[in-house]
Amino acid sequence: MQEKVYQFQIGRLLKPALAFWLLCPILPVLWRLGQLPARYGMILTLIYIAAAIALVVILVFARSQRVLIEDDKLTFRSLLSSATLEPADISRINFRKLRRRGEVILVRAGGKTYLLSDFYSPFEELSIDIRELVERRQIRSNLYPDR
Repeated sequence: MQEKVYQFQIGRLLKPALAFWLLCPILPVLWRLGQLPARYGMILTLIYIAAAIALVVILVFARSQRVLIEDDKLTFRSLLSSATLEPADISRINFRKLRRRGEVILVRAGGKTYLLSDFYSPFEELSIDIRELVERRQIRSNLYPDR
């Protein structure tokens, strides 16, 4: 089987971050920040800078998230960690439908749970590949509850 890479998409994270960066400096002007003591303006500025730095860090780490499927192994990679799961290590794979978000895949292995959502692109292909892995290796899942 050839290696397939699925990358975390940050488009949905980027829109709220940009809205925050644009609206935050404008809102205090609308609320007449000039009438507040300078100390409050300094505190609000520090909160804005800390939140902006936190959003940049989240976006950088989200961009580094990857799932690789190669030779029936699942590899989860990010800037801070890498975990390779053999089919024998995987205890269960759950496919769940959520009301608002669509489908989510939960992979349980070694006491940890790995979440695959529609933030990974293309999610439909990832879902099909995981289903094929379940069928090939006969991994316990809610597709086949008797296994």
